[in-house]
Amino acid sequence: MPNELGDTIQGHGGQAFSWVDNTGGVAWSALANYNFNLLPNAPDNWQASISGSFLLSTPIDVAGAQTLTVIANVISAHDFPIYDVGFALLVQGSQVQKVLFALRPDGITQRGDVGSPQQNSFAPPGAGVTVTPVKNGAANVVLGGVSYGPATGSFDGGLSTLVTAVCAPGAGTYQLLFGIFATNGEPNVAAPAALIVQFVNVS
Repeated sequence: MPNELGDTIQGHGGQAFSWVDNTGGVAWSALANYNFNLLPNAPDNWQASISGSFLLSTPIDVAGAQTLTVIANVISAHDFPIYDVGFALLVQGSQVQKVLFALRPDGITQRGDVGSPQQNSFAPPGAGVTVTPVKNGAANVVLGGVSYGPATGSFDGGLSTLVTAVCAPGAGTYQLLFGIFATNGEPNVAAPAALIVQFVNVS
């Protein structure tokens, strides 16, 4: 059912196909009910300095043995997205059932490039989730008037990672929560990071 899910967006995004970018100004506290710990080993109060946008899908029914496949593109209009992160969660009500993925547009799974890798690592995929990230160059799309490529200079080429997450969550009714945030609270407004939901299927 690609592009057939409805969704509710908080922050900045669009619905011709579902996307959000990290200029939405939504504080991390807007996700507090889900108890999602993006940086489970971080000693600092990172929640106070993170902002972005997220979208929540309409409900998805999954039968007992069915498999859920989610494909998203985590992209950046700049080529140094070390503080940007896109993620996808499988939720029931306000409870996270599985982390599907959390990574930067360059495919790296930690915040920044200095400091302790363990303390800066994003939450790993949940048990039984298979994640396949494919790092690419500029996404070559225009979202909200912002071009995500092709490059016009030596430092604005942008990066993207097409990520596929597959799992068998068990019978139930779920929703998908996608987010794209700046973990330093300073999104690049002129050249933001974004997340595009490209495909969702239950089979």
